[in-house]
Amino acid sequence: MGQENDYKTDGGLVQPSLSWEDLESGKPGQPALPGFTLAPTVAERAFLVLSRQWHMEVQAAPKNAPLPRAVDTLALSCLLLAVEWGCEFTDVARQQIETNLEAEAGRYPSWYDQLLWELCQASFMRVETFPLEKLTVNLDHHNSSIRYWLMQMGWVARPWLSAPEAMPRLLKNLADTLGYPFEAAGLAAALMPTVDEFWTWARDFRHPDSGFAEQYADRLKFVEDFGILEMQAPFWNLEAQCRKTITDAVLSLRLVPTGA
Repeated sequence: MGQENDYKTDGGLVQPSLSWEDLESGKPGQPALPGFTLAPTVAERAFLVLSRQWHMEVQAAPKNAPLPRAVDTLALSCLLLAVEWGCEFTDVARQQIETNLEAEAGRYPSWYDQLLWELCQASFMRVETFPLEKLTVNLDHHNSSIRYWLMQMGWVARPWLSAPEAMPRLLKNLADTLGYPFEAAGLAAALMPTVDEFWTWARDFRHPDSGFAEQYADRLKFVEDFGILEMQAPFWNLEAQCRKTITDAVLSLRLVPTGA
């Protein structure tokens, strides 16, 4: 993982070596030994552009009001980059994630909003699973707006989700919730290697309360009639928005030539 090496001076004091961003910006300080400064991926540069834009928007927003949807899209775009490229991020990205966690904590705060940046942090560390467990166990949260926000995070982070742990909660949503039951089915299907395996899970599922059996059967028939892609359409649209946001960030970058 990308942590910059410390440099020890003749006086015995340990000073952090300059990061790649410090070097590019001409910051004075002690350069790392040759070959020890990690170069960032373009994905990390895009992550920094978007996460810092998110931070700027949050700092300007009222503390006791929900963030605009455009700001949520920035956050989800950052999560998408972290899921796909976070294992190659350097300390520069880690420090920005910590800054954003502090900014989120300075709001009302809400654990489910902080969770997104905790997931980004976990992608960097590669050993922390608690944020992912917190996401999974709350996929059937009783509050529909929170539940849908977590399902959106779950869609973006679906390569990390454990199907055996997430599927029962998502199918429970299909059976007994009023808000976003079909989106839950769409996410559940995305966790399985094939559509046939999803249908095996779905047809074998039994809700703990038998009173929902008829509603579950009716909704499952609706999913079958209209197709999995129809259930996933809101998520694919969300992912397209995130990837467009990332593309715009990448294309706006002014990369520093090597040795400049």
